[in-house]
Amino acid sequence: MAAAFHLHIADLDGIVYDGQAQMISCRTIDGEVAILARHINYISAISVGRAAVIMEDGSRREAACVGGMLTMVDNYCRMICNTWEWTEEIDTDRAREALKKAEQRLADPASSEKTKHAARQKKKRAELRLQLTGNK
Repeated sequence: MAAAFHLHIADLDGIVYDGQAQMISCRTIDGEVAILARHINYISAISVGRAAVIMEDGSRREAACVGGMLTMVDNYCRMICNTWEWTEEIDTDRAREALKKAEQRLADPASSEKTKHAARQKKKRAELRLQLTGNK
């Protein structure tokens, strides 16, 4: 078994995970990063993307991860995310509806740049959720 470290994941709804893990990977503003036990101290902002956690027992879980901060200090990794959804918790009907609405806003010539920017972000999140569940 690989070495483990303490992983704490929280989102706006509360604690998502608090326990041991062998690895976590996610997309940061600097690119993809994978954190293993005894990683150097590190901090970065989290972008929108797929996150994967190798649990202490070696099993792998994936999630949609949107925004926040990632820190690794003295073998303690903390992720504070705007949104964290384990793959099995994603509502695919809701994601499809969000994608449809975002595409409509993007196609509407009357949409402002602010509206289009928000629609692009919503589209990106909906596509991520559908990709994770194998529905796109």
